[in-house]
Amino acid sequence: MTPRKPIKRPPQMYCLLLFTPSFLEVLQCVVQDSAISLKLFEERWPELKEALQEAGATYTWRDLVLRWSDDLNVVKRVAEAAKSSDSEWLCRNGRDLDAVALMLPHEQPDLLRVWMHPRDLRNTRWAEVIQHRQGRLELQMEIKESCDDVLAPLRNSNGRCTLDRFSGTISTASGLADLASAVTSSTELYIRMTTPLPLGTHRMKECRKITVHTTVLDADTGSEGSVKLPARSSVRLVLEELAFGSWEVVSNTMLALAPPGGRYKELELEYRSTDNEYFKKRQKDVDRVLVVLQGRGVRTEDQRPTRWSWNGNLWAICNLSITDDLPKHLLGVRDLLALRDDFIKLSVNRPEQLRAEWPALRDGLQAAGACCLDWQDLMLRCAGFEDLARVAAAATLAEAKPEDVWYIRTRRDAAVVKLMLPHGQPSRLEVNMPPYQLKGAHWEQMAGDWEQVAGRWEGELWLDLPHCTPCDDLLATLQGKRSQLRHFNGAIAAADSVATLSSVAVPASSLNVHLLTPLSLSALQGRCRCLNVSMHTLGAADKGVWPLPAQPSPHLRVKDVFRVPWIDLVKTVLAYAPHNNRYLGITLEPSTLGCRDLNWTVAALQQHGIRTLNSDRTDWSEHEMEPLYDIRHILHLKDDIP
Repeated sequence: MTPRKPIKRPPQMYCLLLFTPSFLEVLQCVVQDSAISLKLFEERWPELKEALQEAGATYTWRDLVLRWSDDLNVVKRVAEAAKSSDSEWLCRNGRDLDAVALMLPHEQPDLLRVWMHPRDLRNTRWAEVIQHRQGRLELQMEIKESCDDVLAPLRNSNGRCTLDRFSGTISTASGLADLASAVTSSTELYIRMTTPLPLGTHRMKECRKITVHTTVLDADTGSEGSVKLPARSSVRLVLEELAFGSWEVVSNTMLALAPPGGRYKELELEYRSTDNEYFKKRQKDVDRVLVVLQGRGVRTEDQRPTRWSWNGNLWAICNLSITDDLPKHLLGVRDLLALRDDFIKLSVNRPEQLRAEWPALRDGLQAAGACCLDWQDLMLRCAGFEDLARVAAAATLAEAKPEDVWYIRTRRDAAVVKLMLPHGQPSRLEVNMPPYQLKGAHWEQMAGDWEQVAGRWEGELWLDLPHCTPCDDLLATLQGKRSQLRHFNGAIAAADSVATLSSVAVPASSLNVHLLTPLSLSALQGRCRCLNVSMHTLGAADKGVWPLPAQPSPHLRVKDVFRVPWIDLVKTVLAYAPHNNRYLGITLEPSTLGCRDLNWTVAALQQHGIRTLNSDRTDWSEHEMEPLYDIRHILHLKDDIP
């Protein structure tokens, strides 16, 4: 048989897949005829798969179901073939979920796995899937995004659909109740709580394994008994987004959440910084947590001596083991904490005596091994005691060597730096805070301290802030100040923030700007060494152009490209294109665009003259992201057309 010659397409059509309607009609008849017999269907599958590929279709059972969803006979045969091919079905996108919704009335897999973001489950046939599902379900969703609304169908399943494993974020009591309606004694739960929830009052105590991720609790929340975890030896608690100096709130949170009897299976601390110098300081933080918890009766299942250990090569993750015995090296920490408590009591009850005996008290604390963390805590409790603030600043500067950096990661840090700045300054100040610190009551309580810090700081400033919360209020305090912004990573929604960035950024700065609304960044022309700009795709109501600076060449990152028409993506890239049409790079992350849409996007942008400097060809590439196997697409645009 003579090999078929490849079809020569004109260069401008290189990205288009041509479909012949008559060929697809014939192919449809073949599939329908083959579906009359399951055996014949499976025998002819290799030929059908090759034909479908030639026609531009994919080659999974689910694509056949969606293509011929109106023919119940085809759907039934395909479902039977899918079940015989694999007893466990996996859904990673809305297309998979729609196909499974059609197949479930005919066949039930042994295990249905759904690994999707909550945002992708919305506007799909998810409720229909739960309605027809009879058996085990594994539901894994993006751990950081709330999924309460997508759990509601579980309660309506009346026990037919049971959870084998769940991973997701719960933020309401109703979401927790919906989740509890589907758990059994074999369920494994991995829950992230954004707010304290009464896990111990639901059926969660029946689960085989429970892992709870949360942040530290406020002082008033920690006193509520309803937030305690279920009384099971299989409960693992993970505290996230921790910062150096948070040992007291960490201890209080673990005590507030402790199950009746105070026994956890595992305790884990996740700190935000991973640099080695910061790691050395965290050890003292964790020592204090161990001493407090051990003294208050908290225990873990691990029978090793009371200790902490870093998780492999990840300096930011610390595992705690707590037993009845306290090692000798922690006895000194216990004595130091006792001296600290006596100092605090004296400052409250007899402040005059404290000032009179200050030299002796200072020497006693230093002899007991007090570090900058202890001096800072005492300084916060004895406001106005300048001698104590001077010692705290000196100790903090000494322990900051050789980097000579101070950090603001919490509201406490802002208060500490405000009090120490009159007595000494390092060469660099880094601000790295989680989203909740920049909004609501948290920001209102910290704003005054930060404004004083911004007014007094004269050195190099680094701002590393979350992309999900605008930092315009924080940037506004820098206007007219003498700070030298060397690094910025954050989200803005106001034009005034662009002017502030332009005024305080030094020429060698690196700016990573996430635009929450369309804004012009032309004021940043030539004001930095590196410019990365990220945003979501523009909608139909967004009209206009906002050219990015041509110098330096910007790197554009389009976020959350899910179910987005490719023409909207092209509109976004063109609306922000610099006057010379040169981007350093264009990245879509995460992205669910298919090959055809990506090809059309690349072709359209190339035709409009858009070019990327970090490419050697016109094409696109795909890279896997974490978590949940998200995909990042990178567009490569040059003068040539393959």
